[in-house]
Amino acid sequence: IGLDVGYAIRTLDECVELAFNEYEILTPILDSRCICGISPVYSELVERVEARLAKKTVANKVIDWLVDVNAARQMRFGDSSFLLEPNVKEGKGGLRDFHTMLWIAHTRYNAHNLTEIETMGLISSREKTDVLKALDFIWDIRKRIDAITGRKYDRLLFEHQLEIAVDLG
Repeated sequence: IGLDVGYAIRTLDECVELAFNEYEILTPILDSRCICGISPVYSELVERVEARLAKKTVANKVIDWLVDVNAARQMRFGDSSFLLEPNVKEGKGGLRDFHTMLWIAHTRYNAHNLTEIETMGLISSREKTDVLKALDFIWDIRKRIDAITGRKYDRLLFEHQLEIAVDLG
């Protein structure tokens, strides 16, 4: 179906060690979920990662890294509101900013989604609604870009903007 799935084959010990030595491995683990059945191996992975993140010094290192990587990415891809051809995934205000927010909330507060973030009082109900509306819009644009290009594509090219604008009414 064209789904791009990332995977790796590692022991639990390797997963945990690599995740905290190379944070690029930690973020997919933070996003992971068991997709079938009850998995004691998956549960143990989550418990071990959460136990490490519960240490303030570890959490602070992860968050500092996330903030630094996010700032560098935004410099590289620019502020979408000022670009003629924004990158809806990597650009400022794009999907990766949302992911970074979730990873930081997970790392600092063990919050896994917007509802948990709202319940903890970290965002208001209005802010949650605004974020969800923005996400729906970004996903809609990305879906339309993919349909036009016939492949996964994250940039809203100038040549596609009129067609998408007409489609959106």
